Order: sequence, then C-alpha cells, then structure tokens
Amino acid sequence: FNGDGKSDLAVTNLFNNSVRVFLGNADGTFQFPTTIDIGAPAYGLAASDLNGDGKLDLVVTNAAGGVTGHTLQVLLGKGDGTFQPAVGYATGSDPFAVVIGDLNLDGALDLVVTNNSSHDFSTLLGNGSGAFQPAMTIPVGPLTGPAAIVTSDFNGDGKLDVAIVDSQADTVSIFLGRGDGTFAIG
Repeated sequence: FNGDGKSDLAVTNLFNNSVRVFLGNADGTFQFPTTIDIGAPAYGLAASDLNGDGKLDLVVTNAAGGVTGHTLQVLLGKGDGTFQPAVGYATGSDPFAVVIGDLNLDGALDLVVTNNSSHDFSTLLGNGSGAFQPAMTIPVGPLTGPAAIVTSDFNGDGKLDVAIVDSQADTVSIFLGRGDGTFAIG
C-alpha cells in the first residue's frame, strides 16, 4: 500500500467498524497497524488500483443490516499506506463479499458484491477514476444466502463470469457474464 515493494496487509474489523492496514517489513513481519474508521461494520475487502494511478485502493463491504448494511465503501490509496476518505455506494442488504474485475470490457475496473440478506448480488460499473455508477441488482434465483464470490472466465468467451457460494444451501451457482456488466444463469 506504500509502494516500497514489501507485502502489506489490510483486514476488516466487523465489530470495530474499521479496516486495519499493516505495512510490511523486509523480514516478513509487519509494522503496528493503522486503523481506518469506516463508520459502519466492515466485512468484505478487496484491493486493486481502481483509478489507474499505480496505487492500491480498497473496497470494503458494510454487512450489518439496518441502514449501514446496504453499502460498500471505496477508499482510494495515496501511495504512502494511507487512504482518502471513504466514498459510499448503495448495494443490496448485507453485502458480504466483493470482487474486482472488468465486467463490461471497457478497461475500467468494476465491482461485484454479494448481498446476503436480500438474496442477490450487485454490480457497480467503474469509470476508471475510482468512481462507480449506481449498483445494478441481479437476483440469484434460489440462493438464500449468497456469500463468497469469485470471478473468472469459466466458459472461455473472454467475458468475466461469477461463481457465488450459497452459505445457506451449501451450493455454488455460476452466472455467465455478457460483457456489459449483466449476467445470465449458467
């Protein structure tokens, strides 16, 4: 997160409403963490360069029910291990996991988040500057607890697909990407 070539670590703290960033030392240990107050229960986390400036950014889901349990937050990295203030985006209810990838093949990174309580997932298309369009919600049919998610091109058509684990039914469902940020059940 600070560009020194050493591995750093970021973790969420659900009950402390925060993200902790541990900057790496050369010997595999970490410095004392910096705590970033998110203002809502922090659950899922993903890191990538969302705005193309060469600095890692963070995306944090806020899974807690109520009003705060319907958002994810984007924190753009400053390149020194610190981050700009979080920008929130509405999602479905209780967003759990988030993944990052180019869903609509425009070269800008997009977000996919599972919404556990509303039984769906959301896509947020990026504009390349670290900002995102409002979430598009995609129902997931019989899933009762969409939780973990991964992206890959499962069918080899050059478009990102998603696999979602249903924590209630112990199943995995595949959704095939159409290359425009929407999906078909696989």
